[in-house]
Amino acid sequence: METTARPVVRVSFQVEIELEFDSFKGKTADQFAENVEDDMMDALTEMRPEILGVYSTMIDVTTINCD
Repeated sequence: METTARPVVRVSFQVEIELEFDSFKGKTADQFAENVEDDMMDALTEMRPEILGVYSTMIDVTTINCD
C-alpha cells in the first residue's frame, strides 16, 4: 500500500532577543542562553502541534552592562 507524501513547508527565521541577565544566579551568559533556546523550542512545539522539527543554531551571546 503506497502512502502519499504530505506537503511540508520549511520556514527560516533569524531572531535576536535581549533579556535581563543576573550573573549572580550561578549561570554563565552562555548557559543562560542555552536555557532560553530550549524554552523557545518547547514553546514553539506547544503552540504549533503541526511542527515536525525545530532546529536552531546559536550564533552569538553578548553581555551588555555586566560589570
